[in-house]
Amino acid sequence: MKVFCLLTAILFSQAASSQTLSSRLGKALAELEQMPMFRHAQVSMYVLDAQTGKPVFARSEKSGMVPASVQKLVTSASAYALLGPGYRFRTRFAVIPSEIAENPPLLVLEPGVDPVLGSDRFPSQPDFMDQLIKYLQIRGIKSLSGILIRDQDFDPNPIPDGWIWQDIGNYFGAGAWPLNWQENKTRVSFSTGKTVGEPARLLQPHGYERYRIIQEVKAGPAGSGDQAFVYAFPFGHTVMLKGTVPAGQQRFDVFGSIPDPARFFADSLARRAAKSGIRLGEGLYYASGQAIQPVIPVDSFAVYRSPDWEEVNNWFMKKSINLYGEAVVKAISYQAGQRAATDSGIFVIRKFWEQQGIPFASMRILDGSGLSPSNRISAEALVSV
Repeated sequence: MKVFCLLTAILFSQAASSQTLSSRLGKALAELEQMPMFRHAQVSMYVLDAQTGKPVFARSEKSGMVPASVQKLVTSASAYALLGPGYRFRTRFAVIPSEIAENPPLLVLEPGVDPVLGSDRFPSQPDFMDQLIKYLQIRGIKSLSGILIRDQDFDPNPIPDGWIWQDIGNYFGAGAWPLNWQENKTRVSFSTGKTVGEPARLLQPHGYERYRIIQEVKAGPAGSGDQAFVYAFPFGHTVMLKGTVPAGQQRFDVFGSIPDPARFFADSLARRAAKSGIRLGEGLYYASGQAIQPVIPVDSFAVYRSPDWEEVNNWFMKKSINLYGEAVVKAISYQAGQRAATDSGIFVIRKFWEQQGIPFASMRILDGSGLSPSNRISAEALVSV
């Protein structure tokens, strides 16, 4: 299988002549291609002069290459251009009173695909659940029959095309849902004996309590690190754990994605609300499946906003959090007046860069994070962004 390597986004401001620099780069690239790891690879390179913006060196610069997480540069720049650095994801909530809903009242959530709702990365951000519980307390709510999620403006499929089975159950394969909670990520803990190959003991399946778990993780060599994979899919009811974790561990954590973040949120809220004397029933309903939408006065909604995009983007780029990229692509789609969906958001992004002079065909992307191995971007397009 060919290894695709993308060497790009190299900007130089040197006093040396472009001809001299070009020949030096050509020689260095030729030497690189002779290295064992690159012998069967495809290499694309495009270098611009930082002062003039003119090309200094190019090799296969128009070829479509697999960008992987480098693609986040495109998503980040697109969000700045199309949404602005001050863009904030919005989540609204209200209560349908007992005379309209079933008795007791029903909590209504109108999500905004906020990828950082409940995240612990933003300590200065007000706690969403605290605000929600205070909202209920002010209104004297002691019991709720359940939660209605108004998700009719969102594509129900959280996973972009091209993502692979081995990825989507792991934390980096968490999709962007209308309602995301704690980055749709959970921790699974194991302990292992000293014998390589013996089954690991599952200590804590936090977040997977409602799921059937198939546990096949075993002890690997000491110091071998996390070689375990979580297999799960959206709306599913089974989680399979396979692979190895190091031998001789009292506790070793593996991180997976949540197959149903709305239920994950509801369970978390029920525990928090109970501490404040509020009972939350098991009911979980989706407006996308309702023929008739309940009428709720707009002024009765409370609004919670995420940190601005500039702050979210800092984590997006620093920690390469795939969920953030997928969520902002859907936000771009919704901002453009369309349903919040990956494919329409990607189309908006590609058309925007086409208007900036980057050929539409040079950016064949299927997601916002670069996780899909089917993504293709030319080095010329990436450097131009």
